[in-house]
Amino acid sequence: MRKKLKALVGRYVRLKYRTFEKLVMPAGKPGALENLFVIAAITHGMNKLVCYGSNIRVVVSLSDVVLI
Repeated sequence: MRKKLKALVGRYVRLKYRTFEKLVMPAGKPGALENLFVIAAITHGMNKLVCYGSNIRVVVSLSDVVLI
């Protein structure tokens, strides 16, 4: 499983709609964040993805992303 996750580092992803919506709500402005992230790292033990957008860092589960 870890080898498969490591292969995702550097890939561009979009967050699923509901996950992205939870991030946008606190921003208060629609369109303030773009739903495009790059996977930068994998957290060991929890198998979470560390993703960076243009001005935000998020840690999400593999089930919360869509590969593009």
